[in-house]
Amino acid sequence: LTIGSFRQTPISDFNNREPIFSLAFPTLFLNSLAEFVKPRQREVNLLSYVHHLLCYKDRRFTAHPQFRFTAYNVVVQQITLLKAGFFVQQTRDRAEITVIFTYNIFQVQQLKCPALFVTFSAADYHWYDLMRLLPRFEEWKIASPSLRLHMARDAVRDNPDIVAYFFNKRWELFRKHYLDKVFKVKDHWM
Repeated sequence: LTIGSFRQTPISDFNNREPIFSLAFPTLFLNSLAEFVKPRQREVNLLSYVHHLLCYKDRRFTAHPQFRFTAYNVVVQQITLLKAGFFVQQTRDRAEITVIFTYNIFQVQQLKCPALFVTFSAADYHWYDLMRLLPRFEEWKIASPSLRLHMARDAVRDNPDIVAYFFNKRWELFRKHYLDKVFKVKDHWM
């Protein structure tokens, strides 16, 4: 394993020159081979890179208890910096900023106030269909209610990619087959 040396100053996670992932997670990045900052034949953006790692066949990145949170933090920081930089570059003075916010308010006024406001949450510990997709499903089916809850909690915690995909698909189907058809929703934002 490649272990980073001790430094006087911490590594900045705001640049793309430091191998922060392999230094923070040497057991996931053996010999720093797949590090984001390594030269490549094709350019890869950070979001695609992290997405690829989380979908990697051996699931070591998804299963690691801290990697997904660190990766999310780094991606959100980079997106925020890019958007903030763009916003600052595009606006020169207070009047211009006012115009931008006024335009966004006009969009809401054109769409009118929403007639339906819906908040969704997942019953992820109790969804039979979700549990079928997660490891140890056969054990979960025959377990006692309290053990089922513990098994579901562990399975949801250890497989966030499957849970997020399942929830997103359920939302898309609910919107398509119920909200759009029954409520005749024409516009929506989320």
